[in-house]
Amino acid sequence: MIDLARLHELADTADREAAGGNPAAALDAAEAGLALWSTEPSTEPNAEGVHRVLVRARALALARLGEPAQALPLLCALVDELPRDEEVLLELLRIEPVDEALSRYDHYRERLVAELGINPGPDLVLWHRRTLRELVASPAPAAGPAGAAGPASGEGSASEAPAGD
Repeated sequence: MIDLARLHELADTADREAAGGNPAAALDAAEAGLALWSTEPSTEPNAEGVHRVLVRARALALARLGEPAQALPLLCALVDELPRDEEVLLELLRIEPVDEALSRYDHYRERLVAELGINPGPDLVLWHRRTLRELVASPAPAAGPAGAAGPASGEGSASEAPAGD
């Protein structure tokens, strides 16, 4: 039987390391938990949630460590599974081709407004504004990833924060 307490511990470590700005340690913890899971998937009621935390932590860490080929399919699946998780969405937008990222952002924003009457959070709005600014300033069409268009989550000055977008 799987050690659910160990899975929780690894998931907590992955989250803590990611929040502390250490994606390499977050990745190590997430992969250790996923390795444990792969040997004996659990049928415990809370196990699926812990598994999702580990998959999410791994995807975010891979994106932040500059591994877009590995992160992209994981982030795409997570965005479908966790449609309101703006941290996952932001990392996906940063590694997708710019045209796809902008289309995904617009769709997300429209859905939020239609369903909840709200706009995306400040980190997403900041990413969007910076990406548009870079497109306007760029002489060539942007076809590559949108990663350079924004800082890591939580960065940026208060003067760049959206007022009501």
